[in-house]
Amino acid sequence: MGRAALLRKVASNIENQLTILGASGIEDKLQQGVPEAIESLRTAGIKVWVLTGDKQETAISIGYSSKLLTSKMTQIVINNNSKDSCRKSLQDALLMWKKLTTDSSATPGGSRTGLNEVALIIDGTSLVYILDTDLEEQLFELASKCDVVLCCRVAPLQKAGIVALIKNRTDDMTLAIGDGANDVSMIQMADVGIGISGQEGRQAVMASDFAMGQFRFLVPLLLVHGHWNYQRMSYMILYNFYRNAVFVLVLFWWTKARKLQQKTVLGNNVGHIVAKHSFLLCISPRYWGSNVDGSSLGDLWTLAVVIMVNIHLAMDVIRWYWITHAAIWGSIIATFICVLVIDVLPFLPGYWAFFHIAKTALFWLCLLCIMIGALLPRFLIKVFMQYYTPTDIQIAREAEKFNTSRASQGVQIEMNEIFDPPRR
Repeated sequence: MGRAALLRKVASNIENQLTILGASGIEDKLQQGVPEAIESLRTAGIKVWVLTGDKQETAISIGYSSKLLTSKMTQIVINNNSKDSCRKSLQDALLMWKKLTTDSSATPGGSRTGLNEVALIIDGTSLVYILDTDLEEQLFELASKCDVVLCCRVAPLQKAGIVALIKNRTDDMTLAIGDGANDVSMIQMADVGIGISGQEGRQAVMASDFAMGQFRFLVPLLLVHGHWNYQRMSYMILYNFYRNAVFVLVLFWWTKARKLQQKTVLGNNVGHIVAKHSFLLCISPRYWGSNVDGSSLGDLWTLAVVIMVNIHLAMDVIRWYWITHAAIWGSIIATFICVLVIDVLPFLPGYWAFFHIAKTALFWLCLLCIMIGALLPRFLIKVFMQYYTPTDIQIAREAEKFNTSRASQGVQIEMNEIFDPPRR
């Protein structure tokens, strides 16, 4: 007879024919907004795992109250006391999941969305026989297929082991959030650790990457600020590659057009090759008396590239602030100033070059044609995509702007009625 059975037997003998005079309990209610936050995270496609030290019945009750578990979910419970029984439970659970998937696919129009959600509930005793053994792979396979994982009666090291189970086998980012000293190892093991400051102390906050007052603040942190940060960082990296490519591709296409090889780079027979490909191109400006040299063309290309890159960036800006205007248009103005200062220095080869070409209308016409040829196709494509095939974000942004303008018009109409009443 096990220890649990003996405890139940003793409790049944003691708790018999008692007169209850009173009862006491500890209030451990959820924070405000926790159910809505978990529901929002799951709707966004984020898998939510709950690792708690509470017993199984309490953990399941908390799961229902926090909207982690629902009545429509198929629950897989693993609560065993030996390695062999854990192995059998994992195998049976995988077979059950495959059976549910097969039944859903057999129905007309069956898909993963039509399959009932599966929740895995496992206790700490079973994790003792699963973690750091050959059963870890089966647990990972089962847990990754389930929509919700609820681990109860887990120790602090087991919490860290669960995080490591996912972190070491996938490329996904893991985030751990906790409010007590028992969550420190889990927070430190995850890629991103968040500590909640509250009644449990500040141990979790001191060991975390981010700190917040309540759990519900996790939703704007991930779904708003996290999304904005991801979008901005990805665009900045892409834009850096684009900016560098604009400068380098000019030289790349020139070398490809000139068919430069190793011998030509070393200076072998360069004159004959240049004469074959560039005789007419080089002699025609001299025939017409042009005084445009390499420094003048360099000024044109430099200004064209800087203006084009900044206007290209301006086409993607959604909200304009004073610092945005200063960065974009200030960069163009600063480039003009740098070109002017460099061409003023007499010991440089481009001395006074910009002042000569700036007097000609052809320089400004070439600059305008470069802008139109480089940016007009992209501008037309953006206009076509936004008007005929807009994304959900563009539609929501336009609806928000329309509602704001309509609300301001309504306020203006009300003010007109107040200040300008109808006359009889």
